[in-house]
Amino acid sequence: MDSHDDPATTTRASRRLGRGVGLAALAALLFGATTPLIKAASGETGPVVVGALLYLGAGLESWLAALASRRERERGWPLLRGAGGRLVLVALVGAAAAPALLVAGLARTDAARASLLLALEAPFTLLLARLFLGERLGRRVLLAAAL
Repeated sequence: MDSHDDPATTTRASRRLGRGVGLAALAALLFGATTPLIKAASGETGPVVVGALLYLGAGLESWLAALASRRERERGWPLLRGAGGRLVLVALVGAAAAPALLVAGLARTDAARASLLLALEAPFTLLLARLFLGERLGRRVLLAAAL
């Protein structure tokens, strides 16, 4: 009997997929809800402070999720040789410049325009991955980006 024919395996895979879709939908909902909150919060403080607090909260949540994950504790954290420079670059761009620019942009535009621009994040990320990392973009990925 093939593992694909096993009802228990199919049920577990279906549950994992359903849980993943549910978590992705929740993440999208929460991300959408943060945009007006960020805009309101940035009124009295600067974009760097609000952006830093935004990513500090995300970092704390990720850290707590990693602590709670049994799999991560069992496997340990993999160390990547030679990744230090890239890690610093990602930290500077992704955790310093990007949130400050996001908050500064939200402070200067209306909600409708901001939502449309934020919707372009995924296609732009795909384009950058293709241009700078040589990522292969198949039909599924392009269809998902178009949606």
